[in-house]
Amino acid sequence: TEEFIIPLMNRVNKNINRLSVISKEYINESKFKIDNYQSKSKTFSVFAFILIGFSILISVLYSYKVLRELETKNSMLKTKSEESEMKISEIQYNIIMGVADLVESRSGETGQHVKRTSHFVYLILRHAKNKGMWPEILTEEYIDYVTRAAPMHDIGKIIIPDAILNKPGKLTPEEFEVMKTHAAAGGKIVYNIIGGIEDEKYVDIASNIANFHHEKWNGKGYPSGKKGEEIPLSARIMAVADVFDALVSERCYKKPMSYEDAFSLIQNESGEHFDPDVVKLFLELKDEIMEEW
Repeated sequence: TEEFIIPLMNRVNKNINRLSVISKEYINESKFKIDNYQSKSKTFSVFAFILIGFSILISVLYSYKVLRELETKNSMLKTKSEESEMKISEIQYNIIMGVADLVESRSGETGQHVKRTSHFVYLILRHAKNKGMWPEILTEEYIDYVTRAAPMHDIGKIIIPDAILNKPGKLTPEEFEVMKTHAAAGGKIVYNIIGGIEDEKYVDIASNIANFHHEKWNGKGYPSGKKGEEIPLSARIMAVADVFDALVSERCYKKPMSYEDAFSLIQNESGEHFDPDVVKLFLELKDEIMEEW
């Protein structure tokens, strides 16, 4: 039995030793493969991270380029839109001036009346703003609107018959009543011409000027008999500019008045026909106004 067991044990030990060697070799080989895989995995991870970072950078740069192109195109479109609006506004203003000149030419005037009175209105508005008057009203937009609307103050005369409009002598009471209708008619005509195509504030201002520039501070004007500050500021300013230019200009029914006499008449009518504050502003601008002639 001993002879049988000992050889058997020796063979078992030998196999165990062999199996141990094989196992160690397998373990070492596996460890090598694992280390190699981990090394490759780290390399791949670094490469992937670099690739992702590069992709993000490219995306950011491309997005920035696209945004810049969009901003440039938007800026170009905005510029073209503003240019188009300016051209439309210029066309509308030229149409308005053309209609105003047509009305003036019917009464034998040269058309300079609307240009001079618009300039007088602008001077008064600018002077008032510089002095801090009517701050809640005199915005830059308001000054622009009133100045551009001033040429339409007598647009209602287009409905007055030539026999009355160009009568060389004094109008009869009946004829004067017909002449007076041009104010209210002018307010309506303004809405018919520019209502819906111009800013609502501008249309209201232009209509007020046409409708109320013959109202008087004392309430004895027409067409509504408004008085004092019931009369829109734009119309109160227009009244002074309109009357002064009419006084110093030749008409089919009168000779021109001297400038000094015209200034005196405006001053004398302060608080009666005209707003005293507007008259004061106008007289302070005497030197600038005289430059128009």
